[in-house]
Amino acid sequence: FITVIWLSIIIFLPQVVSSVLDICVTTISFEKVERKITRDIYDKAKKTDYKYFDTPEFYDNYTWTINERISKANEARSMIISFFASATTIVSIIGLIVTQDFIIVLITVAALSISLFIGFKNNKVLYKKHEDGAKAYRSLSYINRVFYNKEWAADIKTTNVGDKLMRQYNNSYDDVFGTIKKYRGRIAGYNCLSFALSFFVQVAITMYLCYRVMNGELPIGSFVGLIAASGVLKDRLAQLFNFVQNFNRLSYYAEHLREFEELPSPIENSLDVGDSDCSVPFEVELKNVSFAYPGS
Repeated sequence: FITVIWLSIIIFLPQVVSSVLDICVTTISFEKVERKITRDIYDKAKKTDYKYFDTPEFYDNYTWTINERISKANEARSMIISFFASATTIVSIIGLIVTQDFIIVLITVAALSISLFIGFKNNKVLYKKHEDGAKAYRSLSYINRVFYNKEWAADIKTTNVGDKLMRQYNNSYDDVFGTIKKYRGRIAGYNCLSFALSFFVQVAITMYLCYRVMNGELPIGSFVGLIAASGVLKDRLAQLFNFVQNFNRLSYYAEHLREFEELPSPIENSLDVGDSDCSVPFEVELKNVSFAYPGS
């Protein structure tokens, strides 16, 4: 009875506190963070040399940075809230279990640590899959934009450009399917290993506690309480390790932001327009200006 009460408090209280903090505090805090990130991206775009915008690699990185900033920021926010709730529950449950049997904690932590290592390996594969598929998805996005944009409707109807775009559409999706097939085996394998380890933890703990009951070392009431507590501990530790794993995954995507931020723009940086007031008439004089494409 006491164990049930403790478990209820341990599980319920951190979730309530985290939910209240998320609504009252972290929501506006992360909106401010998102605003700062977005403004930095736009400011960097203003100061980036125009030549990069004709480079597919740059445009892949730039569009990803713009499109993914919100989802990745929200994902980080959810992970941080989950981390604090899980950490509080874990500390409390470990204190509860240690008074009965510390081996349960060792089994759980050891198995989930291996699962975390597997998760790191899986993150590398997922990121590589994302990179390999970026070109195909950029092509699909372009085709989608052309077919939905009114200004291109006349060209599509009066020329054979529509047929060409449809062929490119099919080719791009073939590339997407190829990328999925290339990595799906390894991703499925890593996921199966993680599920197997999770299953092993529950079976190993149950068999160990049954052994202690059969030897008269553990009362039935304690057996039931420890089974419940170990299940909660496993779930919360899995959440905590999942936080670390996801943080590792987000660190790969953060490279896009870092590469974008560190992109050299010698032309833009050499300009000094001063504090000109563009609301009043002004003159721009060009002398000895010429243009040529590289190598032509």
